[in-house]
Amino acid sequence: MNDRLDPRVRRTRAALQKALIGLMSEKDYQKISISEIADRAGLARPTFYLHYSSKDELLLGYMDSMFEDYMEQIAPFVGQADPTLLTQKLFEQVQNNAEFIHLLSKTETSFIVLERFQDYIHEVLHLFVRDNVKQAAPNLNPNVYDFAIASMAGASYAVVDQWIRKGMPYPPEIMGEVLLALTRPMLSNILVENTLANVVPEE
Repeated sequence: MNDRLDPRVRRTRAALQKALIGLMSEKDYQKISISEIADRAGLARPTFYLHYSSKDELLLGYMDSMFEDYMEQIAPFVGQADPTLLTQKLFEQVQNNAEFIHLLSKTETSFIVLERFQDYIHEVLHLFVRDNVKQAAPNLNPNVYDFAIASMAGASYAVVDQWIRKGMPYPPEIMGEVLLALTRPMLSNILVENTLANVVPEE
């Protein structure tokens, strides 16, 4: 998506994102104003609103750029039956953006972050399921699928958050295995064995 943007637009958005991160390291997120962000980026306040409607949208824009980079990295591996590299790359991406994510963990935006993170997990899992699970459960109840996505998103977010709070003591390859050990049984039981088929009704 970003590749289709005009280079000047990309530079302006990058400047605004960098300014926000710098300010987040100095003060509480809720106390940062649009004017401060624009001033720090060396831009006029109206320029901010040409690109973002709010501070939260700018924050999510930075998260989106991280996710787009992650999706580019995992693209060659999505079709593989073993999701190890998908989870390892997730933790590598977090590690590469540790400063931002650490600052993010201290803000009062967890509900916004969790919702967007769930969207990311949904997209990744959808790609993985499409290539690896669909044949095993072609008639999977869509409600069960949605619950599985929500469960995996919450579990993934919790594991990443705990890893960050502990100072990232283990490397991404180990954390990738940890996340898989926690989520693989759920994925297998619900999506492959379809254990909730007779529990959750169709809409």
